[in-house]
Amino acid sequence: NETLALYVSICKVFVYLIVVNHLMAATWYTVGLYSDNGWVSEKAMHEAPLGTRYLTAFHWSMELISGAVLSDPVNDSERVFTCIMLPFCFLMTAFFVSSITSSM
Repeated sequence: NETLALYVSICKVFVYLIVVNHLMAATWYTVGLYSDNGWVSEKAMHEAPLGTRYLTAFHWSMELISGAVLSDPVNDSERVFTCIMLPFCFLMTAFFVSSITSSM
């Protein structure tokens, strides 16, 4: 059935998107945690629950994927990481849109 194949294809793309966002969020949190005066200390996230820290980092990665970086990096390590991730996110977004379009 073509409709089922389309749904499976779209779901697969969204699963990939979530996995990539998870990896980006974990890396962003690590960069913020181990860099001097990073976003983790800037926002006093050391004492926040794990879920809050994860959602904050995941939110940042979703912003980057959408092209709207609202959570600014606060030090050079975070700026370098963001500058590396921006072109990657642009290409990844193009890949996801292309995958969904070619599935139809």
